[in-house]
This record gives sequence, structure tokens and C-alpha cells, in this order.
Amino acid sequence: MEARQYEREANGWRNRNMREKQTGTLCKKICLSVFFPVILVHTAVWAETTYSDPRAVLGSGQQPAPVEGSGEAPITVETSTENARLSGRSEMAQVQALADSRVREVRIQGNRIVPSSAILKKVQTKTNGPLIIETVEADIAEVLAMGWFSDVKVDLTETEQGVYVDYLVEENPCFQRLELVGCSKLNREAVVSLLRLEPGEIVNTEIVNRQVARIISDYKEAGYPVARVRDMVLTEKGVLRIVIDEGVIEKITVSGNEKVRPNVILRELRFRPGDVFNTRLAQRSLQRLNNLGYFYATGMKLKPGVDPSKVEVVVEVEEQGTATVGLGVGYSEYSGVVGTITLADRDFLGLGDDARLQWEMGEKSKTDYLLSYTKPWLDKKETMASFTIYKNIQEYSEYNRGGYEVGRFDQKSRGEEITFSRAAGEYTRNYVTLKHRKDRYVKPIDGYEPQYYEDSYNQQYYQDFGVATTAAERRKQNFGETRSIAFSHVYDSRDYIFNPHGGKYRSFTVEHAGFGGDFKFTKFSTDFRYYFPHGKNTVAVDLTAGYAAGNMPLSQRFSMGGANLRGYRENQFLGNSMLKGTVEYRIPISNKITGLFFMDYGYAWDKRDERKFDLGKMKFGYGLGVRFWSPIGPVRLDYGIGNDHKRFHFSFGYPF
Repeated sequence: MEARQYEREANGWRNRNMREKQTGTLCKKICLSVFFPVILVHTAVWAETTYSDPRAVLGSGQQPAPVEGSGEAPITVETSTENARLSGRSEMAQVQALADSRVREVRIQGNRIVPSSAILKKVQTKTNGPLIIETVEADIAEVLAMGWFSDVKVDLTETEQGVYVDYLVEENPCFQRLELVGCSKLNREAVVSLLRLEPGEIVNTEIVNRQVARIISDYKEAGYPVARVRDMVLTEKGVLRIVIDEGVIEKITVSGNEKVRPNVILRELRFRPGDVFNTRLAQRSLQRLNNLGYFYATGMKLKPGVDPSKVEVVVEVEEQGTATVGLGVGYSEYSGVVGTITLADRDFLGLGDDARLQWEMGEKSKTDYLLSYTKPWLDKKETMASFTIYKNIQEYSEYNRGGYEVGRFDQKSRGEEITFSRAAGEYTRNYVTLKHRKDRYVKPIDGYEPQYYEDSYNQQYYQDFGVATTAAERRKQNFGETRSIAFSHVYDSRDYIFNPHGGKYRSFTVEHAGFGGDFKFTKFSTDFRYYFPHGKNTVAVDLTAGYAAGNMPLSQRFSMGGANLRGYRENQFLGNSMLKGTVEYRIPISNKITGLFFMDYGYAWDKRDERKFDLGKMKFGYGLGVRFWSPIGPVRLDYGIGNDHKRFHFSFGYPF
């Protein structure tokens, strides 16, 4: 008979009806008392819980949200997770001399609650049968397995009529109270409920062992891989004492880092010494480390701590190069011979800061430069600050509605940008960017006709838009001083931002310009990206939209064509409003090469001669492509088929 059946019988023998409990999993049964769930409300991401302080996740008994698109993280456990068990004692008198004797009678002694008939059903030694040593030993094991007894002995009495076999049992004490030691995720009432222990009722050790193992199993499913019962004792006074090692982190060490400073790695972790190790937080921590772009691979190893009840976490990293140096020589009509020096480091001095300097010296022009610096951690709230200053003269082109070049010119630009951002949740950040720039038309490039910003284009402009303008008026539409402020809210749960396999990305941005500048406009844009694993392959979806109102420079119009609308000319469609959708099916060929099939559908509407969001004008493109991961970043090569043309597109960077 199963131990659970004996429990009901024993309570019936005592004229009591045991109230049956519905035993669920740990997470379902004690979610309020064990793990207070983290509620992620996607429609109210502004109020998402901030996890910069890991104790906000574990310290209050919260269960972290699942890591989206994470898959299995490389976490190795090298510490014992074996559970202690409650067990009874057994003793058998010397029976070798009485082997093969006839059994006169089998008797049960010492039981007060459990009836002898129930015990005898487990005993294979029978009256009038032979006395077999192996059978007696098996009987003792079977009686102990019933779970009601703390001690079972066998006493043999030899008589002329045969041998009396007496099984002397000592029943477990009645349960009085529970003592939990080392538990931060469980409370006494929850454990008593799961163990089905009622004060004053006899304890069944097999049921207790089974339910404790179930609790620890649910512990592991909840993300605590090294949780175990270190000790479990039932005293004579009915006190059940359970000592649980949950896997408290004794210390955290880093291995494999040469340039990156340990604090740069440790600050990205979602746990600290003194917390209970959780695989979901560990997986999220590994994601954050990989998304820094400093490492080829990361992993974690759990080792026994100096205190045997705790664990040591070893974070293993393999660094990749972050610094680049570039030297170049070129020629432009305006500047003559040009020399360029580029110095960049995504992990400047091992601090985790991003620094970039580009210096250009021309034969005719003054020095051009670009200096940017980003510090991702100003404080414990993950406040990021970034600034960029630049001055340059570059060659630009202007396009008409058909995507054909109608002007090529030199433009002189000077500006500054300052960005601050702060984490608003585990996956969300808010950004504020201040922008100031001055753009000046220098001169047209010789040998190119027509020239949009020269008077020679006056007649063509009138034919295109039905409005007479001068070159000076058209220059005023694009060149001048812009002062703006932009606000962005970004949700990013991608598992690996450089080549996502799962997760999502959402951004909302509004930019307002004015503040004494030459242009006054408001620009809205949003971007939704979704990544769906399909085995080792990935389905990637991107939906973007934008709208601008006011006096916006032509150079800041939304652009469609080329890398973002394949099968069409670069910047073929420019306008004040935009809508685009992309679907890609990505197939990894090797660690550094990915092939894909794609479909693009989009358009940009120019308010000068088109209705906003006239969907009948949207363009469709499809084709295939390949991505190569090079030392300077990803290289993109696509072959797109549009409505009228087939084109190759070559570019650098991450499209989405």
C-alpha cells in the first residue's frame, strides 16, 4: 500500500478525517508568500520596475521576469545539489543459526496507531513457512519504506514448535511544529501546506521526503539550480527541522579579462554577493555582457564556496579587440589632398567608455574633426552621458522624386550633441538629446548638371511643383541653424543586439526644433522590431513610421530607397512622412556569415506635392542577401528586386 494511503488509514484509525490538500507546484501554490511576481505591463512601460539594484529583484522575494529569447545560457554547476532525507533505523538479531527453521508465528509489537494488519501486509515472512534471512531483511526495508516508523528491529524466539518472529517497531512522533533554516524564498505555512502536516498527527517520512524533493524540484524550475536540503531531522518532540541551502552567493570573481576592468563586468550583473543565485538573472547578466560588444563569449561557473552552504560564481569572458586605428588619404575638389586619422575604442582604458576621434587635414580647407565620448555608467542608476562635437566639409547630393541626382555640392557643417539617458526598467531606457548644428552651402561640384541649388534649376523646379523659386530660396529651405531637443523611449529585450535571435525592440521619438534657430518643426518617429526563433534560424520583422510638421530642412526628411527599401535607388523617396515594413528570414551559415531572404514595403511622402500616407504609392521589393562579420563590423550585401529595377546594395552596419 502506498505511503499516502497509510496516511489516510492512520488518521481514520484515530477517528479523524484528514483534510486533503491540492498540491500544486511551488510557484502556483505559494506565489504570494514565496515569489512575489514581477508585473511587466507592456502598455505602461514607463512604470516598469528598475533592476539596476539586483536586490530589487531578489531581496524582496520577487521572481524575475523570464529572459525573452534567451535560450540556454552557458552556466556550469560544480557544487553538490544532493538532498538530505529522513530515514528510520533498522536492526536484525543474529538469525544465521536459525536459518531454514519453521516460523511458528509472525508478530508486530510496539505500534500504537498503525494497525498490525497493515504492517503484516508488507511482511513476506509467513507463519508455518521457512525462516529465510534475505526475506527478513527485505521485510525490514519494506516496513521502513511505509514511512511511519523511526526504528524497526527483529527479535527471534526459538521454541519446540518453531521460531517466533517479532517485528519491533517504533512509530514516528506526532508533528508539532516546523523549523526552517536558511530559507528566504519559503515560509513555514507554505511548507507545512505542501508537506500535508497537521499538528498532532503522525509524521510519514516517505511523504515528507517525496514532498521535499518536489519542493526542491520546483525551486530549480523557478531558477535556483543549486537549492538543496542540507539537513532534515524529526525530533522525538515532533519538531521537523529542515535546513535548506538555496545557493547564496559567497563571492563573485572574473576570469579571462585582460583589458576590461572587473568592475565594468560586475556592474552588468543582476546579482551580488549575499543574493541567492538565480539562472534567469544569470542569463540576463550574460546577455548584458555580450551586448557590450567587448567579448566573443561569456559564461558562468558555480563552485563550492569556503562556506559549504554557499557558492562562488566565476564569470568567464573571452575578450575581443575594441580599439581601431585608421589612416587615409583622399582628394576632394574643395579641400584638395586630404589626410584622415581615426582613433576609436569601444572600451577606452578598460573603463567601458566609448571614445572616438577623427581628424582630417586638407590641402585647402581648415582642419575638420569629430570627437565623441560616451560614458554608459555615471551612477548606480545606469545614467548614461554622451557628447559629440564636429566640424566638416562633405560632398552631398540632392535627388528628385524619381531618385535621380539633381545636384551635387559641398556642405560645411558644425555642431554639437549632448545625450543623457537612464534606465527606466530592465529593458527600457529614456533618452534626452540636445542638438545644435549649422549647415552652409559652399559651392556646386563642377562637372555635374543640373544643380538644384543654382538658378539653372529654377525652371525645372517650377515644372515639378508648380511654384516659382530662386536658388537663394531653395538654399534657405535646407541650410541654416537648427536647435532642437529630442525625447526617446526605448524598450529592448533582444537577446543579442548585434544579431538577434529572439526578443523585441520598440522606440518612440519626438524631436522639436526652434529655440531661435532658422527652422521650427516637430518630428515624430516610431520603430517596432520583433525576432522569432525558428530552430537556429530567425524571422525578423521591422515596422517603422514617421511624420514631421513645420519648417524642416530638406536634409532631415525621411528617406526610403537603397539599404532600407531594397530594389530602389538610394534616397529615391524623400518626404515629411514615412511608412515601412520589412520581413527577413535569416539563416546562419557559419559563425560570421548569415544568409537571408527579405521583403520590403515602404514609401516616403513629400508634402509639397503628395497626400500624407497615400498607401497606393507604397513600393514593394524583395530578394536575398548575405551578412559578413568583419573586424570593422558587419558588411551587408543584398540583391533587391523592385517594381522596375533589380539592384545590388552594399553597406556597413546593422539594419535592425
